Parts: sequence; structure tokens; C-alpha cells
Amino acid sequence: MSEKGFTLVELAIVLVIIGVLIGGVIRGQGMIEDARGKKVVTDATVLVNAQYRYYERMGRYAGDSDNNGIINFGTLNSAAPNDANVTDNTDVDFAFNELKTVGIFPASSTNALLATTQRGGFMYFAGGTITDTAGNSLPVNMVVLRNVECVAAFALELNVDSDAPDSATGASTGKIRRLSGNAFAGDSWTATDGDCVSGGRVIGTNTTNVAYIFSGL
Repeated sequence: MSEKGFTLVELAIVLVIIGVLIGGVIRGQGMIEDARGKKVVTDATVLVNAQYRYYERMGRYAGDSDNNGIINFGTLNSAAPNDANVTDNTDVDFAFNELKTVGIFPASSTNALLATTQRGGFMYFAGGTITDTAGNSLPVNMVVLRNVECVAAFALELNVDSDAPDSATGASTGKIRRLSGNAFAGDSWTATDGDCVSGGRVIGTNTTNVAYIFSGL
């Protein structure tokens, strides 16, 4: 019995099938990343809408107990809310507690659960100031998102600011801004130190830190 190898046509068909399968895997991975990014947009929007509802009822934002227009907690590189020892309005958990007190969030929910987002990231409320192009100091309130995937930061940028993530100033203008330590970053999403690129290629699964400014701009 003689052995017979593949013909060129058969090899071509096999290569086409392999290419289709690889393409499907890549597209599937991209869809998964997109879904994770959209989930973070939804999570952040829930917190922002909760603050708007609180403002309608109370005439101030949750966490702004002295009613000066700025949420009292102002650390942009804080640890996650965790319900422990909420002693005053400078605690990262304080705004969550006020939202639960008026029933906007369920009293049975833990602050840690309300703050959690995908892949170990978390969110909380903070207040602060930014300097506009004219040199004026503007009070702002924001949702801080820590350790979120770059794909989620890009989804927020596109959804809220309608700005391409590769814009030269996209990460330092508008309502969605990249954070560097305890301050707003002054660069683009794809800056070398921006965590979202490597060797000139965007890495959507890398993580970064973001502020979603919902009042003051």
C-alpha cells in the first residue's frame, strides 16, 4: 500500500481553515476585552448617577458634609473602601455610607462590594481642584477608578468625552483623566509611562488609574 501526501490544494485548504480558526480566537479575545471595558463604564456610571440622585434630594453630593461643593475625601491614590472604622467625612467610605443612609444604595451592601470592578480594580468618590487653561482653580468631584484595565480607561474616554484614546491630550483634558500617583497626569494615554503601551503597541489588559469628573467641568 503506497503512502500519499497532501496535495497543494489540500494544504491550502488546511492553511485557510487554520487561519479562520486563529482569526476567530483573536476576534473572540477582542470581544471579551470590549465587554470588560463596557462593564467598567456601566459600574462607574452607576456611581455617578447615584451622586446625582443624592444631590437632587439633599442639595449636595454624598461625602460633602460641610456643603462647600467638594467631596471631603481628596486622596487620588487611596486604598479601596472596606467599611472599617468610618469615623468622619475624610474617610474613603464616607460617601458610600451617606448614599446607603438615604436608600440610594442598599443598606445591606458592603462598601467594598459597591466599589469593586473587574480584575481587582475598585472605585470611590473624591473631591479636589484642577487648574484650567486660564490658570483658574476649579473645584471638581469625581469617581476615582484604581487598577482598571487600559481597555476600560479607553472605553470611558470614548463614552464620556467622545475622544480618541490616542489623542495627544486625551488623558489630561475632559471629564476622563489619567491619574499619576495622587495627581492628574499631564500626558496622553499612550505615553511611555502611561502603563497602556509597550513597544509602541497598546496593551488593553495592562492597568491604569483614572478619574471620572462628574461635577465642576
